[in-house]
Order: sequence, then C-alpha cells, then structure tokens
Amino acid sequence: MGVTYSQPQNKSNDSKSNIDSSNNNSSSKSSSSSNSNSTVNSETENTSNAPSTSATDKPSNLGKETNTKGDTANDGFTDVYGNINFITFLSSIYARLAYCTDHKFLRYYQEIFGPIISEEILTAINNQVKTNGVKSIMNDKQMFGLTSGKDKFGLKTYTSDTKLEPTTSIETKQSGGNDASGDEQVHLQFLPLAKKINIALGEQRISKDDANCHFDLKECKPDPNLIFIQIANSNYGGIYVFGDKRMPNLITVAFRGTYSVKSAGSYTKLSSLTPGIIGKEAHIPEKYLTGIFKLISENIHSILYAMTYVSNQLGKEEKQILTTGHSLGGGLTTIFAYLWVTHITSNEKYRKGDYALLNPNICCVSIASPRVLSKELANLFCCLTDDIGNELNDECKKMVKQINKSRKDNNQITIVGRITYIRNTMFRDPVTGLPVKGNYYHPCSDKDTTGAKTRKAVTSDCYVQIKNSASTRCWTQKKKALFRKPVPDKLAITMDYNMPLDCVDTQEKRKASKYKSPNLLKMPMGYHIMYNGISFAGGLDPFEFLASANPLKSKEASKEIIRTIESGDTVCRIIVYPSPKTGGSNASVAFFDLSKLRNKNIDKVDESKIHQQLSTSSAEKAIEAEDINYTDDDFKELIEKVTDYNILNSKASLNGTKNLIDFTDTKSTNIDDTTLIRNISSASASSSAPPTGGKRKRNNKKTVSKRSKKSNKTKNKRKTRKIRRK
Repeated sequence: MGVTYSQPQNKSNDSKSNIDSSNNNSSSKSSSSSNSNSTVNSETENTSNAPSTSATDKPSNLGKETNTKGDTANDGFTDVYGNINFITFLSSIYARLAYCTDHKFLRYYQEIFGPIISEEILTAINNQVKTNGVKSIMNDKQMFGLTSGKDKFGLKTYTSDTKLEPTTSIETKQSGGNDASGDEQVHLQFLPLAKKINIALGEQRISKDDANCHFDLKECKPDPNLIFIQIANSNYGGIYVFGDKRMPNLITVAFRGTYSVKSAGSYTKLSSLTPGIIGKEAHIPEKYLTGIFKLISENIHSILYAMTYVSNQLGKEEKQILTTGHSLGGGLTTIFAYLWVTHITSNEKYRKGDYALLNPNICCVSIASPRVLSKELANLFCCLTDDIGNELNDECKKMVKQINKSRKDNNQITIVGRITYIRNTMFRDPVTGLPVKGNYYHPCSDKDTTGAKTRKAVTSDCYVQIKNSASTRCWTQKKKALFRKPVPDKLAITMDYNMPLDCVDTQEKRKASKYKSPNLLKMPMGYHIMYNGISFAGGLDPFEFLASANPLKSKEASKEIIRTIESGDTVCRIIVYPSPKTGGSNASVAFFDLSKLRNKNIDKVDESKIHQQLSTSSAEKAIEAEDINYTDDDFKELIEKVTDYNILNSKASLNGTKNLIDFTDTKSTNIDDTTLIRNISSASASSSAPPTGGKRKRNNKKTVSKRSKKSNKTKNKRKTRKIRRK
C-alpha cells in the first residue's frame, strides 16, 4: 500500500550531507528524501518550542534509545503515518481506557471525548456508520469529508494511495451509498490529539515541575453522554460495553489487556496453551487457545445483555458494533468477533426483541494480540472478513460453499463478509509472537491459503515513538532515602512524536523502508506499551503486578474479584453507569455467584451426543457457554437489585461475597440454545463428574494427589534399593 507523504515541517539546508555521511547514503538521493529522514529519525534531547529537531544535532543516535533530563516529549510531530486510519487510532484510545477502574474510566472518558476528540468528529463517525454501515468506518476521506492538503478539525491531512476493496457490507449495498472504493485516500494526522490524550491519562509530563503521574483518585463530574457497563469476575476483570449519546448508532465492546500474572497466564501457562476443540463450522474444527477462550465463555451472556441494555439507553435506532482490545484484550476481541458472527447473530433468536437493534456485522480492531486461533480457524476467520473483497481464492470459496450449505434451511443468515478486521501491531512487539507459531495463528497470516492481498488489507504494522522506554518520571523515593524503590510506582516512557509511525502492510515494505525503529534496549516491552501515539505504560501497576504473583497475597492485594469464602466459587461483578435508580452522580454495582449459573447436569451429557455435535457441520450443534443459566430475566432482576455508590470520587469494591444476588429462578431457558459453546475439555466424553468448588479448591486437590503419587514413587524406589542390597 504505497503512501505519498507531505514534506516535513522543518528543513535544514545542510541535513542532506550529514544524513548521507551518517548512513552511508549515495549522493544520488534527493534532498527532500534526506530532509524527511533527518526529521523523523531525530532522537535528541527535547528543546522548548521546537517543532522538530534536525538529525544534524546528533546523527549518531539514529535508531538508538536516549535519555532526557526533562523527560518531556518533543513538541514536533512527524508527517510519516503510512497505512493507518482514524478508527485504529480511536480503538487505541478505547483499548487504553479498558485498563482503567470504573472511576478512572468515567474521569478519563469525559476529559478526552469532547475536549480533545471533538463532538464534530464523533458526529461524523456516527453519521458514517448510520448511513453506510460499519465497513465504511475505515474510510477517513468519506467519513470526515477530507480534501488533500486542507486541514480539518484543526488537524493536518496526508494522502495515501490506499485502494479500499469493494465492500461486501450489506448496509452499504442496501443504502446505495458510495464507499469511495479505489479512490485515493486522505487521512487525519492524529498525533497532536494523542499527545493531549497522554497528558490527560497521566502518561506524559506536563512541565519540568509537574510529573503528572496520577497516583490518587481525583473527583470528576457526571457525564450526561456516557453509558457503560463493566463486567469482571474472579478470573478476569475488565470488559467495558459502552455507548455515547453523541454516537447513538455505535456500541463498543472493549476488552482489558494483561494486567496481572494470572491474566498473563491465559496465554503463557502450559495448561492454557492446550488447544480446545469446542465445535465445528463447515467441517472445520473450531480450535481456540483454551486459556483465553475460557475468559470469553464465562462472560458471553453478560456481554450480550450489557449490549442490549446500552442499546436501549441510546435509543431505538439500529446500532453498529465495534470491538477492540490491547494485548490479551486483542485476543479476546478476535474471538468475540468470530463468535458474534458465527454463533450469535447468525441464530434467529439473537435477531429478535432487544437484539433486533444490534447489527449482525462487526468491526474488529485487534491491537497487539497474541495468537489465539488454530491455523484452520484463523483461515476461516479471514474468509469471513469483508477485507477479502471480491477476490475469494479457491480455498476461501470452498469454505464459503461449505458454510452456506450447512446453514441452508436453518433460519441462519449468511456470515460471509460480516467481519471488518484490522490487526494492528508494533514492529518488534514480543507479545504478538506468542504463543510460538505452530498450534496458533493470526487471522489472514497464512498467505498460501487466504492470499497475500487479504493479509495486506488487514495489516497495519507501525513503529513506536519512544525516546526512553524506562523513564524515572513516576519513580519516587522517600525523604532522606539514599536509594529509590526497587520498582517504579508507575511505569512511564518518554514519547517523541517526531519519530515516524511509518505503518506498512507487508513485510517487503518494512524491509524496504528508509526509516528506522528505535532500539529499546532498556526495556524491550516498550514495543508493546505504545500504540499509535497512545501510551499503555500507566495501565500496568508494577507493584500490583508483582503482588498478584504471590500465592499468599491477601484479598486486599487481589486484582480480580474476590471468590466466595466457603467454596472458592467464581464471583462476577457488574457495574452500571449511570445508576438505573439515581442517575449520573452514582453508579450501581451487583455481585453474583457465576458457578451457580453453570450447567449442573454436565456429567449427564451423553458421550455419543457430544461426538455427534462435534462431527456435524452446522453451527447450531454445539455445547453451552459457561454462564448457560444466566438469562435475560436474571439480568433484569440484577438491574433491580443493584447497590448505588458514588463513582465520582471512589471506585467499586472487589469484594461482594456478603452481598451476592440469588436469582429467583436459576432454571435455564438457554439449555437448548446451542449458539454459544463450551470448551469440550471441561465436558469430556469420559462421563466423569464435573469439578466442584472454585479453582483454588480444585488445585489443592490436584496438589494433594500429586504429592501422594510422589510419595508412593519414593517408597517404591526405597524398596527396590533394599532388595538390590540383599
């Protein structure tokens, strides 16, 4: 995807000779090309009121990490953006907010949306998706009415020769709208917004005397536009389903990324890495990374009910769906997008009543995601994207034919072309390479099957803009103390927005790029904690992360919702803002025992029935979700029984074990609802009794059994030695 860049703002007459000498460039290179290099690769110390710094000041630091005394980012902004659109930038903001507690989510949202991301921008996005569907959200030129060389919303523009594929979006076809496919694309230069957002998030120093680290709670105001529900449980915390009254036709589902040792274990522990076969679609086994899929299956009905609740609060018009997340959240958003299209909205039940307002299409912006799908399922996911355009290769045509055949006469709508997908990565990000390639793949990464053109359409690989990946800005020390704490109070980085983003869509373009990525030798994870100008460093508290690894940690030190005391069951917490009872100054919270909503008759499942379900090609034949007994009526009952608290100056408690809601009727009406699925490993055909109690209790049993086995082995070895001696 070729890109035409505007010229850097500041030029130096002698920069060409210096760049040529430092990089051994030939004299045939043009002056403008050298000036571009000198501007975007500068990593010198910050200077006040200087929009850019010439590489002539410090040519030896190209591609290296540098220290800065003031720890403030350069005031200049690069012109080198490349292959990236505004919705990817917007999704980076949403993904960063998903790391926040309920109080900080409200506080930061109102500081960003309106004051920084203007209401005019929000209205333009809403009008675009309302008129042309969610696919058109990728088209900046049409969405914002951009013209090459003319500023919009106080931001400069840049032109790329990106050719959007002809959309297969049903909404665009029905509306007859022009998706401007094949036109030269114009985009907004969003980095000035990113800098303001980082300051609002406490990710960047304001001045030499103001480190802007945001340690304490700060009282905020009610937000009349924001509606959100946060979902968390004892295994994972941080799913936000939200909408904005200024964008009444868009609902966002944002998943929190890695924030504790336990959450990281969902894609690093051996037990979590086992492929889980939970069903089949068009004769293709649906294999997921077990640890991450479990987090979805435990919360899937909570997410759906939250979406209908937010939808009803926004009005009676149809809602388009956007889902996003960073790191672990990127993996969750990928799985959710697939389930939304293949197992939820494809079923007639989820197109009636409150669900009728939720569009069956989805836009999935996966940021810094690990691999979560098997090779076959990743290829199928790719064939379902509208980025595939009209050029389905033979493999995709075969899959599509099987899908259509399996869904014929089943009252199911077609699922092909309903996922609008972007996989956003940073060059050298180590998390995107996990787990090691073999059992798991990224969607569209298999070029031999889904085609190089499709991979190009969904890929945006960029450079980080970090000058110092181990800043001491938020590393305090006690008075009269000789040394600092062993770890910082809050992770911090120093940004340099003058470095190039240089987003590309192919490996060949990355290798051929004339720009350099910074070498973050101090902390290589720096490649993972800054995306599209937005810093994620503050989303991880280093003290709490280390404390979460302590098996003897107190309940106060826990990062997840506290389990029940007696049995160690999984507890789920739901936060609703604004309060359904008292309005915007308050939020409401409720807790319930998730273990009671699981299928208690799982040990009675017939072995032959399970194999029959897995051998069929129909998506309707599947196993239930973890929260199978959680019904619409239960959710309505929960809304009536919530407890209010003042969200403006406090955050909700993690411990609600004394106030668990007992639903009136726990008999499921979803037992025959097979649109959502459960890991087959937990419903094994061995007909063994289901695990009882919470995870800790079960682990204790396993530990005891392991010890007894070890002791028996030791005894046998001793007997053998005695016999040999005799």
